[in-house]
Amino acid sequence: MKLDNNNNENNNNKSNESKVTSTNKHNLSFDEILKKAKRKKILLWTTTPILIGGSLAGTIYFVYKNNISYEKESISLKQFEKICNNVELYSAWDVAQNASEIIDSYNFSKQNKLFDINDFINLYIKNNIDFNTGKKILLNYLDLELSKDKNENELDITFEITLNKNFIKGELDAKKNKKYYKKITKTVVINEYAENFNTEEFKKLWSEKYDAEIKAILRKRAPGEEITDQNGTKWFASETFRKEVWDWILKIFKEAKIFPDIYPEDKYDIFPYIPEFYENEKSGLNNEIINPYPNPDSTNPDILNKYKLNEYAYVNWNNKKNLNYLTIDYIYHSKTSITKSKPRRIILTIVGI
Repeated sequence: MKLDNNNNENNNNKSNESKVTSTNKHNLSFDEILKKAKRKKILLWTTTPILIGGSLAGTIYFVYKNNISYEKESISLKQFEKICNNVELYSAWDVAQNASEIIDSYNFSKQNKLFDINDFINLYIKNNIDFNTGKKILLNYLDLELSKDKNENELDITFEITLNKNFIKGELDAKKNKKYYKKITKTVVINEYAENFNTEEFKKLWSEKYDAEIKAILRKRAPGEEITDQNGTKWFASETFRKEVWDWILKIFKEAKIFPDIYPEDKYDIFPYIPEFYENEKSGLNNEIINPYPNPDSTNPDILNKYKLNEYAYVNWNNKKNLNYLTIDYIYHSKTSITKSKPRRIILTIVGI
């Protein structure tokens, strides 16, 4: 199988969010889950968090950007080295490919002249660069290869770290400033899971039998927007698009019988993975799931405006630079309790679209 932040903000705008609670039973349908989810986009992967100014010990510099004054700070070379040494990488998801298969996909994707290694690695790998660290450094991936021990579940990932000069300044000594650079290689264990997606049956279902169906979905546009949305920006961000892709992959999952032994089909359902829902559900009385989010069917207009559309990107289509990656995030959930699997991700490269 081949696998497939500069927003200009208005400083006068602020958003307020209402929160109420509701409850639901364990036998959840797809639509019920979507209705229970909070209207907030998933951030599935990112190289570094959104960056803002902060405070550190050291020299303070004032910079004007977009007519906004903020403090530009200085960190020593020693501080920089310490930050770099604390950077860690880890597998972001349980994924459907082992390390060797990811390398095969990497080598295939590199043939595209527009290939971006950061986009590719961010599909599989997360780092521990938090909000405060992210305003000090920038991380850029350089290479990806099997571990030196040739372990099929380990990858050696090489990356570089530099100062985030938009917000941080190094020491005044120009010679020392050149040393604010670190090249590192880390070994990451890939969390491969129990489904076997390498069967001929699964491959034929998604790449042959149902190939025309997914291509039709990807070429489709919302009614009345065929001209205004020719590049599909609105369509690919819509819940209708995600739902159609979900129905497509769920059909394939069931026909291919990909349910692993620990999550048998008679006891578990497959649902889209919506973090804000699944990470907050709690066990209540009488086996109820306590859902902290508003009911989108409420008659309150403020709640309706905020929650009537689901914006969780459990399905993502990335055709930038001809990548053609279709990413789908899902989870196994017990039909009778709140028992659930870790979130899982499958990435398909759709050729000829």
